[in-house]
Amino acid sequence: MIEVLEKWFHEVWTNENADYIREVYQPDRKGSSTGLGTEEGLNQEEYVQFHAVMLSLFQNIVITVDSHIAQGDQLAAQCTITANDRETGKKNIKGAVFGRIKEGKVLHADNHFDFLGLFEGLGALPEGTFAKCIAGEKLC
Repeated sequence: MIEVLEKWFHEVWTNENADYIREVYQPDRKGSSTGLGTEEGLNQEEYVQFHAVMLSLFQNIVITVDSHIAQGDQLAAQCTITANDRETGKKNIKGAVFGRIKEGKVLHADNHFDFLGLFEGLGALPEGTFAKCIAGEKLC
């Protein structure tokens, strides 16, 4: 099962292949990819749109599975994302994905990546955003 996830990361992100999303991401319910900016999750076409936006910001994306656990159709993986910001250079973030994969298809993915740190590093959020929020400061 880990092979399906690693191929997903390679095809979708390293090869920038949006068609692979439509081929392999077969959500078993509406909004089946969570943790990517919407509370209800992304369906297949919304994931394609998310993919396009991320590729407009980053290039040379490589996602490495650092460790994983699989049981039945359930998979949990800790990952490192390395990418080049199209304006400022290389960025790395860590995270995890929990998913369900059956017969080579991704049915659900629950994503937990440090997008706050990523966008802070891009300058889209003030430096120290998380620390300021946890200290009770307001950003706006």
